[in-house]
Amino acid sequence: MNTTTRILLTISAVLLCLQAKTQNFPKDYFLPPMKIDPSLSATFGEIRANHFHSGLDMRTGGEIGQPIYAPADGYVSRIKVSPWGGGKTLYIDHPNGFRTVYMHLNDFCDKIGEWVYNYQYSHHCFDFDTNIAPGLLPISQGQVVAHSGNTGGSGGPHLHYEIRYAHNDQTINAQLFGLHVPDGVPPVIKGIRIYPANRTTRINGKNEPLELLTSQRIKGQKKPRPVTLSPTVDGAFFLGIHTTDQSESYHGNNGIYSIKLYIDGNLAYSYTMQTFRFEDTRAVNALMDYQHYCTHRQPYILTRSVPYMPATVAQLSNGDKTFYLSPGTHTLKYEVADFNGNKASKSFTLKTPSNQQPNHQPKTPPPCRQDQILQCDLYQLEVPAQALYTDDSVTLRLSGDQVTVMPTSEIGFTYPTPPHVSYTLRLPLLNAANLTYHNPRQILFLRLAGKKRIPLATQQCNEWLECHPRDFGTFILAVDTLPPTIHQPRNMVATPGRTLVFRIGDDLSGVESYSCYLNGKWILAEYDGKTSSISICLPAGQQAYGYPELQSSNNVLSIVLTDLCGNVTAKEFHLQ
Repeated sequence: MNTTTRILLTISAVLLCLQAKTQNFPKDYFLPPMKIDPSLSATFGEIRANHFHSGLDMRTGGEIGQPIYAPADGYVSRIKVSPWGGGKTLYIDHPNGFRTVYMHLNDFCDKIGEWVYNYQYSHHCFDFDTNIAPGLLPISQGQVVAHSGNTGGSGGPHLHYEIRYAHNDQTINAQLFGLHVPDGVPPVIKGIRIYPANRTTRINGKNEPLELLTSQRIKGQKKPRPVTLSPTVDGAFFLGIHTTDQSESYHGNNGIYSIKLYIDGNLAYSYTMQTFRFEDTRAVNALMDYQHYCTHRQPYILTRSVPYMPATVAQLSNGDKTFYLSPGTHTLKYEVADFNGNKASKSFTLKTPSNQQPNHQPKTPPPCRQDQILQCDLYQLEVPAQALYTDDSVTLRLSGDQVTVMPTSEIGFTYPTPPHVSYTLRLPLLNAANLTYHNPRQILFLRLAGKKRIPLATQQCNEWLECHPRDFGTFILAVDTLPPTIHQPRNMVATPGRTLVFRIGDDLSGVESYSCYLNGKWILAEYDGKTSSISICLPAGQQAYGYPELQSSNNVLSIVLTDLCGNVTAKEFHLQ
């Protein structure tokens, strides 16, 4: 990508973000997707592992089956079914240029459900992702299009609801469209940290982060009282805040809508969560104190930005905000707010000495990053320029049977900041086979994460065995020769309409695909990634031509599993 193209893309992203901030979104166009009092278990833009939460998680009372109503006229533009992520997902495009999205659904209704069922049988698949031609499945406002569920990566029954721009899928906070969620509870500021901006900065005499909110035990009180420190800062610094929100109906830790930082009464930094692009979502790792998050699961949103922060995410945090204050005592105040305007604030002071370190902010021309290709022994590494958030190099090291890939500036970090996009790690096929004395098809890369060994999809590409990690760390080669496993349910009775649930698994690489057949004909089986199980609903009544049917006796159910390394398990079960 040349410099001109990169500049144009950056300008385009900034304009899209500014459009979202200034656009007067229609407040009465979309009806709520459910006819129950709205309560959120997760808000838009919440910080998650490797991503911002892209919608509103609307509670359904712990129940599956809440009717989902189309909030406006439109048509089904896309349907996605997956055992992971959003599970069963519906996309509806509307005439006003926006798209609504519904995830973790239990089922699709009427003609939508029929279309999905016929698509799965005609393509012999459970999971799929396809666009729908405009006009094929028209939708009217108020029409029941689906029922809420707990499919995909959902941690419990709820509806994940989004509103996006239809032309580019950029997601927007749905509350900007007038979706009112009762909330009179202010946010909570749980922590404030101050960080040295460079190696010469001293905070209370040390070049390390300092927690400004500590806890002090008071005799006779059950909870400790928060105490705010007043440190001395010598040099440039930046700040981070850990803050969450709640409501009357939900006492979990929801994400925040806006953050403001004032220094001596002047606005010095602001953060507002209104919209972002999905291709930018992994930049959440660079927006927060990633090391602290991995260790304590506390997302501290930082005022400073990294050089290659994606444009839409940089706009969230108002760019790079490191500070260098004049000598004296300064008053700082954080003010946080939820979408309904409930606020919380915390003030503290910083002291700067009269003989403090000079400001060492680098004054260099705009950074210029480039692709990196490294070779270490037989291993080759390709890291695209857009993978890193700073002008950093990547180190490839080989120690015994372990291969380590790490940003040079983060060597020694327990949790290096993940790349923004995947990179490529490869080994010549011939050498991979010689190292393991096995068929290359059965060799795969594993990433070591503590005691866990995480399998990576490993392919043969020309003369190479390669994988595409989305994390830095240490990798090893492994061999998977064992086929997947199937555990049958106890009661294998051939009752029409009965659902049979089989537990499946694989010892190393993981199940890649499966097929099920009833009396020789393909039958739909739903895979649940959370429980590692497939569910097969036995047909009831007369079926259409070509679809499987139960016989009066001698019914045989066949299941074929294949793992990522090509190992196959095929079993037959005779139904009683």
